[in-house]
Amino acid sequence: MNSAAEKDIGLSPLAGAGSKMSEAMDMVMVRLTGIEKHLAQVASSSGAIKAPKHREVGVIVLMATHNDSEHLLRGLSSIERSMKGRKWALVICDDGSNDDSLKICRSFNCSADVVVSLGFEKAPNVSAAKNRCYRAAAHLFDRFPWITWHDPDDIMLPGKASELLSFAIDTGHKVILGSHRIINLSNPGKAYIHDAGRAYHTLTFGPWATLMHSSIVPEDGNVFVKGNDHHEDLCGFWNLRADRKQIGVISSRPVHERLIRRGSHSQGREDAMMAKSMEFVRSRPIPSASESFCSVVYGDSVEEAKVFLRTLRLFNVQPVFILCSKKAYEVLSAEGFNNVFFSVDEALRRGASTQFPEPEFTRAYSDESPSPEIMHRKIECIERAVREYGNTIYLDCDMIVTGRFERTSEQDGDIGLACHGFDKGWENHRFGIFNGGQVFCNHAGLQSLWEAFDDFKKNWAEWNMGDCIDVPHSRFLDQGAFDKIPHSGAKVFYFNRGYNCSVDMACRFDEDEEYDFKSMSERLGIHSGYGIFINGHPVKNFHVHLVKNPWKENWRRLVVEAIANSDLPGHRRVFEIITEIE
Repeated sequence: MNSAAEKDIGLSPLAGAGSKMSEAMDMVMVRLTGIEKHLAQVASSSGAIKAPKHREVGVIVLMATHNDSEHLLRGLSSIERSMKGRKWALVICDDGSNDDSLKICRSFNCSADVVVSLGFEKAPNVSAAKNRCYRAAAHLFDRFPWITWHDPDDIMLPGKASELLSFAIDTGHKVILGSHRIINLSNPGKAYIHDAGRAYHTLTFGPWATLMHSSIVPEDGNVFVKGNDHHEDLCGFWNLRADRKQIGVISSRPVHERLIRRGSHSQGREDAMMAKSMEFVRSRPIPSASESFCSVVYGDSVEEAKVFLRTLRLFNVQPVFILCSKKAYEVLSAEGFNNVFFSVDEALRRGASTQFPEPEFTRAYSDESPSPEIMHRKIECIERAVREYGNTIYLDCDMIVTGRFERTSEQDGDIGLACHGFDKGWENHRFGIFNGGQVFCNHAGLQSLWEAFDDFKKNWAEWNMGDCIDVPHSRFLDQGAFDKIPHSGAKVFYFNRGYNCSVDMACRFDEDEEYDFKSMSERLGIHSGYGIFINGHPVKNFHVHLVKNPWKENWRRLVVEAIANSDLPGHRRVFEIITEIE
């Protein structure tokens, strides 16, 4: 930072808009033939937006400028319209402009609590120009912990910060990716919406449609990858994913408008930059959630197991260990699955238990869940996969897999559990807090897993028939055992809602409720567009009894329709597999 720039830091609030500024804004609007009417519609429709939440949480708007005087006032005015009435700061770093960009920024009156405007010499590349904005704002992070970005020639739509921030706080995400509208200024009548789901899956990331918590920013401020031979936005976004940061996707109305002009470089240059960007992506693979998968298959669950293994193989390549009955082996081995290994155990059957001879215990479970012996085999299956591959994720064979299992930042532990997500009450006492359909385990977690299983078996009467109301009850042996694991001393983590998207959702439907995909999916926080998301998390697998004894028909129908509505190419194949089995 040069000495002249240091003197130009403004830390006092600026209020009101002068008449000269209004006249200048009018002149800019006149020049923007073809989009004035659209801007007016945006302004008039802002009253229809829901009342924003969390207005007292501070947000910083970052902007890097370079010779942007022609359209800078429009961009600044859109920021003011969007942010007015909330706690916010504006930080602008000018990248060696030789026009009036810096002067316009410093004279612009806005409602921000803090305004910082700095002038710099020309940076070596766009990444460097953008990254110094984060460094210039670092001293504000305590007061304004959330950050959004704005390009000077774009338009921030009303309610952007409120909508993204509300979603971030409600769902716990520290990075939120929203949708944006793209307008080609050569033909503004053909604007289109770039859905956040598409941006997430195709890496067409735009920082202007994103909200990020300041704790995500590296100490050196280098959010965007250095260099000038790649797309800094794409590579910066991929860095977040490769660093296992959870990115929440909110697929709603656009929060930003991206105005596209004639390309700044040739198609050959664009192709070269994209090639370099993808080279960077390949150099930083996202780690897998486990070294293997495993499952137990028996009886009439074989048809569901076909769907499970076919869809698992679409997205995940790790070895799969299957403990199964002889009948299941004959059917599944004929499918020719790659890297799937079977072990036949004829004890896998419904009926009397040899492992658990207590008649009261057997009666307690025989009416509504697999026999205790089957549950015992599940733990054995996990142990054998762990000893062979180091760690594993057990999945019930009635899963439909819809994505690659990636290791996110919260997945650090020896045992990983999937929460049912029920509120306190009857459902926790019937099913337990944790679902038995998905669990991660490594060598260090095996002992705790067995101890919890044996402890629950020994004390089943207390858990299921006693007066102990301060602990969850479960008539499912594995789920009852899993409820004990957090108290076992093991290092435990919890899968996010995108994993084992489960039949617990169906408990929110009334028995006689008429099926309606739109209202039900909105109630559950499920969005299906380019990919499927729940509360911002990409859905990796649905837990649904697709063929065998559908527990809730509305839930089964909703899952199938969500997959059918997704435009993600892999999901089209998942839907084909489902329809083949059905």
